[in-house]
Amino acid sequence: MEAGLSYHLVRLVRAYCGRRGREEALAACSQHKVKPRPDPVIAAFGSETSTDSDLKDLGEHRISIIESGVADGVRIVFDNQEENLSQMVDASLNAIGSTCCDIEKFHISTLAFLSGCFWSSWMLNLSSMAERSLIVLNQSFHRSHWRHDKWLGANLGGWFLLEPGPASPLFEDCQEMLKSRGEEKASCGCEWSLCSCLDKVEKGVKSEVLRKHRKNHFDASTFKKIADHGLNAVRIPFGYWIVTGPTNADVYDGPALDQLDEAVKMARTCNLQVVLDLHGNPGGENGLRPCGREKQDWTWKEWRQEEALECLRQVVVRYRGFDNVTGIQVCNEPSPAIPSNVLCDFYEESIRVVREAGMSPHDVCIILPIFTQWRIREISRLWLERGNIHRYDNVAWDIHFYHDFHSAWSLLSHEQHVAVLQDEARELTHLHAAMVGEWSASRPGPYPEEEVKDFVMQQVLAYNHSSHGWFFWNWHDYSFYDKWDMENGVIGNGRLPRSLSELKSQCLVSAWRESPFSVPTSAPSGSLAMLVSWIGRSVGNPLVALYDGGFAASFLSWRSAFS
Repeated sequence: MEAGLSYHLVRLVRAYCGRRGREEALAACSQHKVKPRPDPVIAAFGSETSTDSDLKDLGEHRISIIESGVADGVRIVFDNQEENLSQMVDASLNAIGSTCCDIEKFHISTLAFLSGCFWSSWMLNLSSMAERSLIVLNQSFHRSHWRHDKWLGANLGGWFLLEPGPASPLFEDCQEMLKSRGEEKASCGCEWSLCSCLDKVEKGVKSEVLRKHRKNHFDASTFKKIADHGLNAVRIPFGYWIVTGPTNADVYDGPALDQLDEAVKMARTCNLQVVLDLHGNPGGENGLRPCGREKQDWTWKEWRQEEALECLRQVVVRYRGFDNVTGIQVCNEPSPAIPSNVLCDFYEESIRVVREAGMSPHDVCIILPIFTQWRIREISRLWLERGNIHRYDNVAWDIHFYHDFHSAWSLLSHEQHVAVLQDEARELTHLHAAMVGEWSASRPGPYPEEEVKDFVMQQVLAYNHSSHGWFFWNWHDYSFYDKWDMENGVIGNGRLPRSLSELKSQCLVSAWRESPFSVPTSAPSGSLAMLVSWIGRSVGNPLVALYDGGFAASFLSWRSAFS
């Protein structure tokens, strides 16, 4: 069923569900002579107060639906806590869907039932069921009021933040310009180094070159093509200097908000949603070129968070009136060297700044990057323990599921890559809200073309399990990076259908949509899981090189075990 409730109403419903769920679960504990578990710090659910005015706004008929649904959830858990509980909960949710023809009643009944499940599971110390109930509750809350389709889109990288690959022609042209002026040793590998080199040419050249690039790299025809292929959104990465101009003696060129304005308007003309992605924070959220500067001795304390928050505030104030801006991302690919508590502190402050500046949860999703799949458990667990799943509305994690950047990936057969995709889909269903902000068709090692096509399609189906959608990296890339080029390398080569809109309702494991409590709670075991775990450890460990051939070779003896 489609969303049909106002955000104000859903908030009232959820508040009363939390209060009523706790009361019903406590009463059931007393009836069954069970000592209830203390209230959960992790939930921040049930702490919202329902005033007399709130109850009046709800109305007696909605209160009756809530009380009935909560009671059903509590009863199911208390009656089936020893066996088949997940199946019973799924069956009850399906029954709600099949019997509620009215959209409002369906959403209210679902939220109430899940509230009863959460509180009773928590008090009975059924931690796994309680956590799952809370996550599904949050996903249901989002669907009940969010009026936009989930994102099926492409990144527009290399436009407002320069990287070789997406912006390789510019880097090559600048390299040639420098050589023609006697700068033979000049090397341009990131936007910082390119700007530094252009500063050596003559005054004004840098601004002239970059303004021309920003005007021409993508244009109105780009957005039309994206929409014509059935995509509904674009993610626009930009550096902070586009908003504020360079600070702290940085060498970037900016601001260029007028050109970012034009990008958002061109997207709106084509009915495309926009995610504004602060891809390069002041000081960098990592020391790699995707944030603007490749700096080998970078440390996380160089990240100027207060400046980043001010930049976010300015972005929100400028674009809060654009109805097609439906997402704002606070940073991109934070280094694994950043402590998780520091990252979560910044995310909490970012949420406060964005909401106070005027982007409401009903209109705009705030996107917080976990980055790689290797940090999902660490970051999401800390967020849960802080009580943030329920505290903040319409906030989603950004995961980048790349099967690349490590030679060990080449040890996996195509079938094993697909098996990993199924686990990635499982991970997405266990997050309260998520998007896959970047993925590609690239894998190390040669694969037959039919397997390349299947890999791309299987990724679409896997990432459709996310609550908020996905973005391919990139819409257009340099010609020899065909597996990173959605326009020509993927769609143009027939690796995806020319119209992608038909895929939005499909997913890798359809049973998980129909029965959300049937999703496995843990990753599969065995040699394949061990290999993927080792890749994660090495990627997250700065002492292990990403392209360590010796590391990959150590797994060659395991090859026969992968089946």
